[in-house]
Amino acid sequence: LVTQPELAAKQIRTRSYRFIKAYMIQKLAMSEAEADPVARRIATASMDEKTMAGAAPTPPSDPNQKSDDPGMTLIQSEVKFKGAVVESDGESDPLEGSVYWAFYAGAAERKPVVLHARFRP
Repeated sequence: LVTQPELAAKQIRTRSYRFIKAYMIQKLAMSEAEADPVARRIATASMDEKTMAGAAPTPPSDPNQKSDDPGMTLIQSEVKFKGAVVESDGESDPLEGSVYWAFYAGAAERKPVVLHARFRP
């Protein structure tokens, strides 16, 4: 969370959206069509820059300082799509219409990393 605030914000926003939407459908008896735009609005507004002002951690004094462990470098990849995710080994972000992956470089040192996603138009 502290070392990768953008990734943490994306994960929180995505999980919030899913939780809020499911809650509205199950507990408030809303249809998916009714719940989706409301859940999007709430999840997006809860993580906007104005709401989060001052919540970010203080950056390190020297952001260009090299880590002692190069395996702790975060690698992120994101694919945007039109349509629905059929299957993926990444995190689906329905708010942005994308699938994203995040892993540390140390994982790629041990074996090849394969990112997998299938979409339905």
